[in-house]
Amino acid sequence: MILFFILLALCINTNLCALSVGSKSAVSSQAYTVFPAVDTTNTMLGYAFFENGFSLQSNVTTCTFDSFMPVSGNIDLNGGQLWLREDLILSNTSTIRSCGRIYGNNQSIEFSKQVTDQVLPSSVSGASLYINTLSSVAMFAAIQSVDWSYDNAYVAAASGGTSRGQEMKIYYFDGATLTTTQSVEQSNKDTYAVAWHPSEYFVAAGMKAGTGNEVSIYKLNPSNGSLNLTASLDFGSSGVYALAWHKSGNYLVIGTLGSGVFELYVYSFNQTTGALTSATSLDLSPSRQIQTDALSFAPGGNRIAVGTASNTTTGVTEFLVCSFAASALTITTSVDTNVAVQSVDWSPTGTYIAVGLASGSQTLRIYEHVLSPSEKLVPLTSAYVGQTSSITCVSWNATGDYLATAVSAGLSSSVGIYYFNKTNQTLTLVNTISSSVAVNAVRWSDDSNYLCYGDSAKNVIVVSATTTGRQPLIFDTAAIVFNADTFFATNVHFVGNCKINGRGKRITIGTNGASLIVRPNSQLVLEDVEIHGLKSNNLRCMVDNSSIIFRNTMLSLDSDYTFSRGSILFEEDTIITGTNTFVYSSKLTSTIASGKTLFLTQGVTFSYAPLRARNDLLYMPDTTARFYLQGCTLYSTRTGLHLSGGTVIVDDLVTFSSTAQYDAEALRLNENLDLVVRAGAQLELFGIIKYQ
Repeated sequence: MILFFILLALCINTNLCALSVGSKSAVSSQAYTVFPAVDTTNTMLGYAFFENGFSLQSNVTTCTFDSFMPVSGNIDLNGGQLWLREDLILSNTSTIRSCGRIYGNNQSIEFSKQVTDQVLPSSVSGASLYINTLSSVAMFAAIQSVDWSYDNAYVAAASGGTSRGQEMKIYYFDGATLTTTQSVEQSNKDTYAVAWHPSEYFVAAGMKAGTGNEVSIYKLNPSNGSLNLTASLDFGSSGVYALAWHKSGNYLVIGTLGSGVFELYVYSFNQTTGALTSATSLDLSPSRQIQTDALSFAPGGNRIAVGTASNTTTGVTEFLVCSFAASALTITTSVDTNVAVQSVDWSPTGTYIAVGLASGSQTLRIYEHVLSPSEKLVPLTSAYVGQTSSITCVSWNATGDYLATAVSAGLSSSVGIYYFNKTNQTLTLVNTISSSVAVNAVRWSDDSNYLCYGDSAKNVIVVSATTTGRQPLIFDTAAIVFNADTFFATNVHFVGNCKINGRGKRITIGTNGASLIVRPNSQLVLEDVEIHGLKSNNLRCMVDNSSIIFRNTMLSLDSDYTFSRGSILFEEDTIITGTNTFVYSSKLTSTIASGKTLFLTQGVTFSYAPLRARNDLLYMPDTTARFYLQGCTLYSTRTGLHLSGGTVIVDDLVTFSSTAQYDAEALRLNENLDLVVRAGAQLELFGIIKYQ
């Protein structure tokens, strides 16, 4: 009898017994069901009809959907795992309300036909952000600057001079842990700034004035971890406090202490040899001191923001914007803040500049950069933050929706993360990372998934930063069917072979940092769907062995968009529309299939800018593969672009533009390519264009 009661107690304890609901022989209507966190898998059987939906209890809950019936209520995954043995059909107004992982096992997930639009997942707030500390490593002195490599695989950190250790370190980051790859001794000199090249494994370091050089350029070889010096510069009595690479990677701007004649220097950069060549300089008269990491290029690369130390002289400004050209820097507008501008960062939207001040009643500010009718910096007082603590560093994420700040208040500080609402131009604090010591540097990764910061206690720390906590919404080997317009409010990952069939509806990628991400060794098919809200890299392959296939798809650019990893197959007709730039920077080949068309509409710029020296990465197998250009621009960098095999159709006013300096770098239309210029069309050519 005692044994009976023990067994009974175990079976009614939901922490120990899996829950099996339904039958394979009779239909049953189920109330809202919560499946518990247990060591074995919960099951939904045969003819179980969940008319009020169901929930997984926690992120360690697993449940198998083996029912023939549709689900009428909402699904709460709560970070858990749902395994499909049958198609999952959502009816009425059902949707997925929270994140987790759905293992499709090649089954379908069909969303309801009875809604006109939906948010997925429906419970995510646009301004939410969750932080999870991943890794922390210690250097030998206080951290002055941190930066991510272009592919987010490495972190560079700079620290104060010390006879006990190295002033610069390179860490490999695998998504969870920082591992020391290389260390550099800078002759015991304080290292104030580090900056990775925008598309290669070059890293620049700026140092305190003294014996030896104040700027060094290193090339990292990821295959063996070696780090080789490629260039160095001696600025005499002027320490180098800030470095900024031009977006092309062809120029480096250097900001100094200002004890010499000039404060800003421009050097051209050879991306093959890693050598620097003097190009121009700028005297900020009267002399001013560039602050640590207080240089930031506009997204287009034609302007650079500059922050300087406080100067009480009337009319001397601390916050400046300069126009940039290969041979000239010119101040175009400025603001007198009356206190030191310790950090600046230009938003990827191209409109807003974040500014961190040393003191005052509102030390965090946003300025809007306006070009017309006259260039000026307009203070967005609606986005000023009322605090008196010194802001040592500011950093926008890749979408310009989140702003990270290093806030120093004597011996204590924090990293503050703000959500920027572009509609009403306000900043809202959504999360903080408290620290008992001063935080000196902070930087978002280029994919916006991670944040790195450095403090005065010698620590380099990486945290994950997501809109949905620790897990995104993950579809694994599943076919997803949408019957309504859908707004993705968070990161959605695709594992294995996945497909989205939009049935002619639109998918909008949210403005709150949401992305559609194809995981390693995976493929996503987008079929019969319109994709809206494309910008930055919010539809991307995580690594190069991932791919995306477009079938009867429209891609609508919300702002400039970059495809930087993996490959694309335009398997059926695809339209790219908008008034922005589609940047193709992947190292791999993408293909327009035989008999299909890649169509660029008016206002689109297709920029061919691969991160390797290949000019043939846009492949057309035969003349039935068509690249249709209507009122748009085809642009190629000095890598050059060779089009062959297919048919290029020119309609309306089309521009071919090349930045080539030599014939080998030209935008080239090869002899086996058909070029069709439609009646009334015009073709404008800029740069070196070759037609064989």
